[in-house]
Amino acid sequence: MRRWVVIGLVVHFSAIAQAQSGGTGVFSILNQSADSRSMAWGSYMLAHPDSDPLLSNSNPALLRDKDLGVAGLSYGHLYPTVMEGSAISQAAAAYAWNWDKLPDWNLGVQMRYIDYGIMDAYDAGGNPTGTVSANESAIGLLASKALRPESSWRFGIQSGVVYSILGPYVSNGWYNHLGLYYNRPDSVLQLGFAVRNLGTTLVSYRDVGKEPLPTQVHAGVTFKPIHMPFRFQFVLHDLQRWDLTYDQYLDGGGKIDLNGNPIIAQPASTIEKAMRHLSFGTELVTGENGAVLLGYDHQRRMEMTSDIRRGTSGFSWGLRFKVSKFHLTYSSAAYFPSKNSNLLSLTINPALFSKP
Repeated sequence: MRRWVVIGLVVHFSAIAQAQSGGTGVFSILNQSADSRSMAWGSYMLAHPDSDPLLSNSNPALLRDKDLGVAGLSYGHLYPTVMEGSAISQAAAAYAWNWDKLPDWNLGVQMRYIDYGIMDAYDAGGNPTGTVSANESAIGLLASKALRPESSWRFGIQSGVVYSILGPYVSNGWYNHLGLYYNRPDSVLQLGFAVRNLGTTLVSYRDVGKEPLPTQVHAGVTFKPIHMPFRFQFVLHDLQRWDLTYDQYLDGGGKIDLNGNPIIAQPASTIEKAMRHLSFGTELVTGENGAVLLGYDHQRRMEMTSDIRRGTSGFSWGLRFKVSKFHLTYSSAAYFPSKNSNLLSLTINPALFSKP
């Protein structure tokens, strides 16, 4: 009974979530991949059997017993350079523990930071006024528990504050992530469901007014067929909104054909709109200490490619391996042609370095 109450609450929150998509909400740091494995799998991680406290940023229900006492760190560069000699960089850290006063709960903390670099500044008349810097940071507390003892379902929540600086302007807000995770030890299948970025702006940029957070609803499945070295993930993302196309007229717009006749713009089909929600990832497991990851996000490819040069936009890849007592994961995701985001993550259990 308790399981269905929690599931009902998550569905209720997803129903009241504001339907935001890319570019229409504040605090974009909340939508960035915090770990390399998520980036390599198309920027989403709803379900996975391995331990990594950074994964709980995508789905707080992924904070499990095997994460206790484990620390995660990541650092990388995002998107092309803003100005010569200035790059967009991000860093994240996470740690999980258990408190004896709440023995049924796993607890964690996550901290994130994005530095958008230096940008040219102009006044209202378009006159240059020098340069400004911009950055965002977020810190959140996590908690997760099984819905009942020995249950295959797990519920998690992350609640925190986010802070944004754009030159002389400052904004901050309060956010919440809710998640469910299903995993049976005797099953090759894991399920994940998350409602992210429920909250509000507390302090807005000057003379802007309160803006909505980029609320998202995701659902995903991960499975590893028996006797196969591959693990697969399928994610349906941004379910809070059906049409994710920036402009539903995908072709045309002033173009002409070979006969000199204007091309009539065609709206996106139902199949195309459905595909915009799909993200796919696969992992070649080379053993306990290694893996090769590949991912594809159709929405990102359709938004970032051009008719002239399509490149590898929307695709991503990664490598995971163990060095001594460290687990390292490197990933690279293509956004613009020949312009990739790169992220390196590290997980470690500090207890392994203590003497018996």
